[in-house]
Amino acid sequence: MYKGSRLVILPATMLAVLVNSCVVAAVAVGVAAGIVIHETVISEDTIESEIKLAPDVVFENAKEELKSVSTESVAIKPDIRTVEGKYDDCHITIVVNTADTNRSYLRVTARKFAFPKLETARYILHRIQDRLAKL
Repeated sequence: MYKGSRLVILPATMLAVLVNSCVVAAVAVGVAAGIVIHETVISEDTIESEIKLAPDVVFENAKEELKSVSTESVAIKPDIRTVEGKYDDCHITIVVNTADTNRSYLRVTARKFAFPKLETARYILHRIQDRLAKL
């Protein structure tokens, strides 16, 4: 009887964790939903979203957001709309590309030493999206 109870509790616990994770993800994306067209995981260390704002606006805000969280000074390459910095011991690279006149691709990559850190990239991306949603 004890083994049967444990099998029922384990799936219920896993379901609760899954539901809580989905709610957190939905809340994080919900704030910026008005400006985000879509979001895509590119690789195990990179996430990208298409934003309904001009590339220069997205780049300026991405740069300011990374400056606000970076533990080191950031390297800014305005000619190619790239910003690099450090957050949570991860090397962060943000690239903004033009999709159209008033649409941009915002790509965030995070690596800690040689290891991919997709969750950190997603966190930084959502911070930038939240900042842009307040404009």
